[in-house]
Amino acid sequence: AVTSHLGQVTAGFMFFLIAIFLCSLRWQMLMHIHSLRLPTFAFLKLFMIGNFFAQFMPGGIATGDIIKSYYVTKRVHEKRVEAVTLIFLDRVIGTYALVWMIIIALTLNLSIGTYRTKLWVLIIIGVGSVVLTTLFFSKRVLRRLPFFDQVYDHLPYKETLTRIYNSVHHYKDHKRYLFGALLISLTVQLCLVMQGYYIGNALGLNAALNEYLLKIPIVNAVAAIPITFGSFGTAEAAYMSLFASAGAIDIVAHNARLVAFMFMMRLVLLFWGAVEVLY
Repeated sequence: AVTSHLGQVTAGFMFFLIAIFLCSLRWQMLMHIHSLRLPTFAFLKLFMIGNFFAQFMPGGIATGDIIKSYYVTKRVHEKRVEAVTLIFLDRVIGTYALVWMIIIALTLNLSIGTYRTKLWVLIIIGVGSVVLTTLFFSKRVLRRLPFFDQVYDHLPYKETLTRIYNSVHHYKDHKRYLFGALLISLTVQLCLVMQGYYIGNALGLNAALNEYLLKIPIVNAVAAIPITFGSFGTAEAAYMSLFASAGAIDIVAHNARLVAFMFMMRLVLLFWGAVEVLY
């Protein structure tokens, strides 16, 4: 039994590593379109460093992106504005996939009545994000907005803003890369679900796979809100709320397992980040 539990915990750790590798691969793919090339290992290293520091600094994930921006601009001497812009585009695509992952999970849990209203709200958000993205990529639509040219011509740092917009708009002609990045992002979310599933199973949490499929992405969405250092407290509050002891025979034992689960999920983040920082 001990060997089985150890194997599941190890699987949880490895699924997170796979997720990080896929994230770095997605970033590398987006950078490649702008001819910004670094070795695959360099992208993985920078991603893990950013992820590690995001655990200890205010701003959470946003701070991690700033750390990545700092290091990548030291390696990329040309197109620095484009390189930094793509870090945040990468984050937007990841968030976009997270919303749709929750929509998919809610669809699979429609038998639970309380989820139906939440599903429609998220579908509206998801469809709205598609519409806004389409409008953003359409220069023709933007040019038709009242006073667009007049306002844009008087913006500070106009040249930098133009480079930022052009670097994003450049992907309009590379839709297959954007679609590939979205598929990678959905796979990343699935890996994080499996991480939670295996660690939860090892610790004896009484939850089915479809519950993890819904609840882990929601926790990740809450953790992305830059309220506390490294989302400490906010992520744990989400875990406590979503994995409540409803239906548990021994509530005390369930809560003890839940605390251990939260600790292990946090430890996975710190472990892989520390490995990269130290080595």
